[in-house]
Amino acid sequence: THPSLQKRWQTHSQRGELFGVSASIEGEMVGFAVAECWQEGEQPCFELLSSYVLSAYRHQPIERQLHQHLQQATNDVVQRVKS
Repeated sequence: THPSLQKRWQTHSQRGELFGVSASIEGEMVGFAVAECWQEGEQPCFELLSSYVLSAYRHQPIERQLHQHLQQATNDVVQRVKS
């Protein structure tokens, strides 16, 4: 993954909830993205931690779409927590 999740966990502790999304084509997982969502006071925070798309699919907009879906998922959770 880029950046490496393994290296991150060695140097940073987890601050909040982890979220992940994956992309599949014809039943084969071709990519994924992982993010962390946490609160600092009243402010929700979101950080994309890592993502990866198989090289054969990098010419497609898969990674951008993964990031968009991940952002939407964390926004939905933040809105539920605020309600």
